[in-house]
Amino acid sequence: RWTDAQLDVLRGLADAVGAEVELRLQVDIQSAQRREAERQRDAERRRARSVTHDLRSPLSVVVNGSELLLDHPQLEAQPGLQRIAQLIHRNAVRASRMVEDLHDLHRLEHGAMTFDFRQADLVAMASALIDDLRDDRITLGEAPRTLIHQVDLRSMERVLTNLVTNAQRFAEDRVQIHLQRRGSEVGLLVDDDGPGVPPEARDRVFE
Repeated sequence: RWTDAQLDVLRGLADAVGAEVELRLQVDIQSAQRREAERQRDAERRRARSVTHDLRSPLSVVVNGSELLLDHPQLEAQPGLQRIAQLIHRNAVRASRMVEDLHDLHRLEHGAMTFDFRQADLVAMASALIDDLRDDRITLGEAPRTLIHQVDLRSMERVLTNLVTNAQRFAEDRVQIHLQRRGSEVGLLVDDDGPGVPPEARDRVFE
C-alpha cells in the first residue's frame, strides 16, 4: 500500500512528465509550422521565378514592338493611334520593370545581387519620369537645374518610380518631386496631398 508521501512523489513525477511531454509537443508543433512556412516561401519563390522567366520574353517583344511603332513616320499623322502606342509602350515598360523587380528580389535573397554605380543626373531622371507618367498633378518641385550623383541607375529609377506612383495613386491634386544636395549626399522627397499613412500603421510601413 502506498503512503501519502509516496503518492505525493508519484503525482509530482506524473506532473513533471506531463509538462515535459507537453513542452516537447509544443516544440514539435512549432518546428512543423516553421517547416511548413519555409516550404510555402520556397513554393512562392519558385512561382515567382517561373513567372519572371515566362513573362520576360513576351514583354520584351511588346516593348520593342511598341518602340518600332512609335518610330514609324506615318504615326505622326494619326495622333489618336500615337497616344495608344505611347500608352502600350509605357505600360509594357512598367510591367517589364515589375518583372525585373521580382527577379532582383530573388537574387537579393540568395546574395547574388550586383550594383552598377555610375554618375547620373537625378533631375533629368525625375523629369523623364514625369514625362512618362503624363499626369498634370505630378511636377518637379524644389530642385537645381542638374544634380549629378553616383547611383545604381536601375535601383534609383525603381525607388523614384515606386515613390511617385504610390503618391500618384492616393493624391488629390498634387505630387511634387523635390531634390537637393546635402553635402556628399542627395535628398529626395516626394510630397503629395493624399491622406497619408494612418498613424496606427506607420510602425509597420517598412516591415
